[in-house]
Amino acid sequence: MADLDRVRAVELQRLDFATEGLMNGVSKGNPGHVQAAVKVQERRAKLLGLDAPTKTATVNANIDLRALSVDELRQRVKELVAQVEALDPDD
Repeated sequence: MADLDRVRAVELQRLDFATEGLMNGVSKGNPGHVQAAVKVQERRAKLLGLDAPTKTATVNANIDLRALSVDELRQRVKELVAQVEALDPDD
């Protein structure tokens, strides 16, 4: 684990160095510098585990919809809508 911590520390130093080199252009509004700085910060967040995990849902795609009745299809749609709503962080 110490090796991993050492590698992480070196990578963070490199990201710090990159950020410092970009800041003059960022402060002047240089689009290339701004874009590069954002990428550096995204990499830093990923390296440190700061980003929240992405929620995903799995759907059984092996359902033969032709074999279901209209009521069964309606029920399946309700279940899928509930799954999607559970993933929506704004609700």
